[in-house]
Amino acid sequence: MKEEKPLQTQVDFHLENKLSELEILRQSFEEKKKLADSYYDQMLRLGAEFDNYRKRVEKEREELIELGKEEVLVKLLGILDSFDLALISTKNEKNEEKSIREGVELIHKQLRELLEKEGIKKIETEGQQFDPDLHHAVEYQESDKYKDNEIVQEIQPGYLLHERVIRPSMVVVARAKKRENN
Repeated sequence: MKEEKPLQTQVDFHLENKLSELEILRQSFEEKKKLADSYYDQMLRLGAEFDNYRKRVEKEREELIELGKEEVLVKLLGILDSFDLALISTKNEKNEEKSIREGVELIHKQLRELLEKEGIKKIETEGQQFDPDLHHAVEYQESDKYKDNEIVQEIQPGYLLHERVIRPSMVVVARAKKRENN
């Protein structure tokens, strides 16, 4: 019987060690679970904050676009006023053709100046070599007068906005005539 007590004590001690280890693991698990919950909550908050940020940036972008439109449209109102004055002057003057031409020339000048101030620049085509980044060929013509791939005629002008093509020029391009060998 004496042997049973030390064996029982040994089992009890071993059991206590295991229970102690289990308690340590449980506490560690609880700490890790709290940490994971904390990270999860942070992730949810960051996701919501990012979504709100994205919505706010989109709204601000739309507002800036509207303000930009408004600024250009207010400038265009001056040109509309010029059109109104030109129409009124045609009713009052005897020499309608001259007044209409002068009014249209003035409006054309105002519109060109406004577009240039906003960064619009006309693409040069006369005497230029065809460039597919700047020009859109609508027709090719055989010619002895022009070099191969030289622009013969501009059908519709093209424009750049701060060096970026917003509308390519529509052009007629020369092709060298094929020479036949006899």
